[in-house]
Amino acid sequence: MKFQSLLCSVCLQRYDLDERIPKSLPQCGHTVCIKCLSVIVQDHEPRCPLDKRKFSSEYKTAEAFPTNFTVRGLIEENPQWEVCQLHGERIKLICYTDRCKVCAYCALNGAHREHDVKHIIDVKPEIDERRKKLEKALDNLDLYYKNMDNLLEEKRGATLKNLDDRFKELMFIVRMKKMELATEINTYFDQEKGRLNYNIGRDCPLRTSLAGRIAVYRDFARSEDPFKIIEEDISSIIASLDYDALKVGLTEAAENVTQMMNRFDEGLAAKVQAVTELTISTEDLKTKLDIRYPDIKQEEVLEGIKIPSQNFKVNSSLKMNNGPNYFEIIARSKEAKVHTINLEEWKRIPEVRLDCSKILFTEEDLKVMESIWGKIGEIPNVKIVAQRMDANCETPLLHLLAVILWKPELLQKLEIDFYGSKIGDLCVKLLAERILNRAPGIKVFSLNLWNTNVTCKALQFFSEHTSTCFKSTEDFTLNLSELATSEASLVPLFAKLPSVKHFALGLGGTKITDKGLLAFVESTLRSIEKLDSFEMSLWKTSVTDESVTELFNSMPDTMSLRLSLTGTKITNRCISSFIENKVPKMKGLKIFEVTVTDTLITEEFKTKLDDIRKKLSE
Repeated sequence: MKFQSLLCSVCLQRYDLDERIPKSLPQCGHTVCIKCLSVIVQDHEPRCPLDKRKFSSEYKTAEAFPTNFTVRGLIEENPQWEVCQLHGERIKLICYTDRCKVCAYCALNGAHREHDVKHIIDVKPEIDERRKKLEKALDNLDLYYKNMDNLLEEKRGATLKNLDDRFKELMFIVRMKKMELATEINTYFDQEKGRLNYNIGRDCPLRTSLAGRIAVYRDFARSEDPFKIIEEDISSIIASLDYDALKVGLTEAAENVTQMMNRFDEGLAAKVQAVTELTISTEDLKTKLDIRYPDIKQEEVLEGIKIPSQNFKVNSSLKMNNGPNYFEIIARSKEAKVHTINLEEWKRIPEVRLDCSKILFTEEDLKVMESIWGKIGEIPNVKIVAQRMDANCETPLLHLLAVILWKPELLQKLEIDFYGSKIGDLCVKLLAERILNRAPGIKVFSLNLWNTNVTCKALQFFSEHTSTCFKSTEDFTLNLSELATSEASLVPLFAKLPSVKHFALGLGGTKITDKGLLAFVESTLRSIEKLDSFEMSLWKTSVTDESVTELFNSMPDTMSLRLSLTGTKITNRCISSFIENKVPKMKGLKIFEVTVTDTLITEEFKTKLDDIRKKLSE
């Protein structure tokens, strides 16, 4: 191809790989440099400068046109030679002796004769090799940059997640403290209202005495001794009960209350500055008010303080139902309505059930819950159902737990069902550290983590902070089915349960093996002398005859036995030993359900298990 093929048809300048990149015009196939094309496309109706064909509307800029790679290849193969100023020849040689570029005449007959001279084309492979090494070095630098950038973003995300979890924990603690203070404040003012009612309220002896005297004066004409009434001096009573006289005491009491609340508010403000150490004292509230009551002799003295019955109303979309032995709150109602809450009825209710499945609690709902619990105080038995909740529900759920379980020391029964919820480790950690770790008297405990996002770290944290929590627990249920956690994180959960009577453990679909099951037998099962019921799921696990046989042999006497071994590797030998050696010794056994579907157990032994079940059910 002639040299002219490497020239732009418009500016007649040689194409290059920088300022004059060859660009093809798709409509006609002509080629112009990108510098000329950038001027052409600015016209109202851009056309090819050679045949005047219009450009397609899809090309808005010169860079958008396709590059002519044929011309580009020629440029790379035929570099633009410089011209020797002495001889007018193209410079194609390199003189290594004088370290300069020369023409052929200079090398043969000129000043560079007999010097170490090489053709530029001969040097190009070495230069290309160096170029490739530099390009590889640049690629390595880009790869390093990309990896470092990913690492920084990963650490950024982890740090922000940790920050988010810490503040969720902090808000959880603060809300629990808020509930504690609110309850103390309500208790204090209820006591003061009780004292007020006792001294001058409807039920006080003073009112009874005055009402009696008024009745005597009303029936004066029928009195047996009218002169006693006529001569009675009531001036002191009238004077002491004059509103202007009583108002002095009211003013002093109001000032007393104001001063007391100012002291409390100052203490609260000071502690807010150090919110992580939020241990605000309510001692100022515990000092009784010095209220002056009328100085009149009372004919009788009531024992104790009678707090009047109180009803309060809340407007909420929460559905509230009264049961015989429980109060149920369901977060599924759409329209808000007024609920009348009787405190005395609530305080007699032994259990509160809360169903918040698939519901994102609003701040208004939380305020309603706070207002209820702030007046009721503590409820020892709580059941919470929070199934299939999205990950964005974790924060309001934590707030809800803080409101309801703010007084864990008094908990006797706690049942929480998180089945299928996308909760993270933080919820389990706070439950262990802030609630269960402070609930030594819990008798009934149930936690369902089946198919949640809880990780190994959370389970390890849970076991560390609850190792001594269940010594007095009589009913224990823990479902860890289908958790994607290691066996090492499950084993520490197998704590001693000396007082348990009803036991249930779900390990179906986990990574438990013979080693883990033997650890459960040694740590937990052998610490139990007698059970009313035993339930365990080991479906689709890797346990074998070795550990299951040991489980059967170590099982204490029980009235109810439910065991799921579906999908395991157990054989007839294990079941035969259980039927012949263990079952006859379980004298109190009344309910028997052992499932061995999809195992190596033959139909003969499946029939034997079914016969035992039928015999006990008769």
